Amino acid sequence: GKSRCAKVAQQLLWRRGHWIDGLTLAAVGGVYAWRSRVAELRKAPWHLTIENRQRRLENGVIKSEYRVP
Repeated sequence: GKSRCAKVAQQLLWRRGHWIDGLTLAAVGGVYAWRSRVAELRKAPWHLTIENRQRRLENGVIKSEYRVP
């Protein structure tokens, strides 16, 4: 099967230009390691440009989102 890094990359590339919730990436990248996988994807051999933003929702919750531009 695909590595978890490959699964996260696939999500980001399939939805290039669209913000993806960190929880979605956690579902494919592993709940405890998805942020590490995003960091790995920024380095060799992937070299992906991955942007991050944080939004505060009306209820005060801060949402972390990622995308490949």
